Amino acid sequence: MSKSIYILTWCSKAENFYGTTLIFKTLRVGFPNAEIHIIDNSSLASVRSSLKQLAQECDAQFTQLEKSINHHDFIEQIINEQSEGTVIFVDPDLCFWENVENWDFDALVAGRLIPPFRCKYTGCFTHPRLHTSFLWIPDVIALREEIKTLQ
Repeated sequence: MSKSIYILTWCSKAENFYGTTLIFKTLRVGFPNAEIHIIDNSSLASVRSSLKQLAQECDAQFTQLEKSINHHDFIEQIINEQSEGTVIFVDPDLCFWENVENWDFDALVAGRLIPPFRCKYTGCFTHPRLHTSFLWIPDVIALREEIKTLQ
C-alpha cells in the first residue's frame, strides 16, 4: 500500500524559520521512499523560496497556499481527497533517527496518545486524543468508511 506523507509548514516570523524547517534534515531518514507533500500555509513571502528549495532537495512535492488553512481543515481535506493508501501527517519540527517507513499498525488511526489532563491553573480539562504531530492513518479508505457510519 502506498504511503503519502503530508507536512504543513508555516512561518509567520523570520526568527521562527528554524523550527519550520527542522524536518528537512532527517525527513528521508524516516521516509526514504515515500511520496512526500510539503504544503506551505501562507508563510512570510521572504521564506517561501527557501521552503520550496528544501522540499525539492528532499524530492518532495511543494504546494504554496496563498490563503492560510486551519490545521484541522487541512487534515480533513487530505483525508477526504486521498484516493487510497496510507496517509501520514508530520509536523515540520520533528526529527527522525531511523527509518519508520515500514511501521505497521492494526488500527484506523495511530499516533502519540495525549492522556486526559486537568490544568490546575486554568481548570480546563483536556480530553485524551492522538496528537497530530505524527499521525498515521494506515488505510484512508477504511477510515473514511468508518467515519460515515458515525455521522
